[in-house]
Amino acid sequence: MTEGDKKKIYYELRTHSVSKEKRLNYTDYTFGNYRVHVYWNRIIMSRLNPANRAFVIMRDTGWSDVFPKNDTYDIYIAAKNKYEGKQYVDPYKNIPIKKVIEDSVSRFDKIFTEHAADIFPYDMPEQQYIKTITEMENVLAQKIMQYKQKQKI
Repeated sequence: MTEGDKKKIYYELRTHSVSKEKRLNYTDYTFGNYRVHVYWNRIIMSRLNPANRAFVIMRDTGWSDVFPKNDTYDIYIAAKNKYEGKQYVDPYKNIPIKKVIEDSVSRFDKIFTEHAADIFPYDMPEQQYIKTITEMENVLAQKIMQYKQKQKI
């Protein structure tokens, strides 16, 4: 599961109610476009496929794989706690703007630097694409700051 997937999942969890379906050998917690399917020996994270309105597996985790830490288990506990009306951990809520910008710019830099050969013209000098990436990072930071400031209004 990517960082982007986790952000979307926690956003859907924060903005939707959680329903629970319990059967003999499994329990489903569904919220928004996501479902946590809990078997006696597995946790399966699924996303709704809009084309056929069916859930498709994003991650299948055995209980033996969830410790010491696993994102699928954390999402399951958060969905279960929200369903039960308890507090739950949302790692993406209330992050300071400075941290959001640093994290986004860092990921942007990593992705663009790793894939520079695929993105920029083949004859562009390395110094030129590094400068271009830096300029794009500055614009990204400004746009995120503007977005976050509008949210506070």
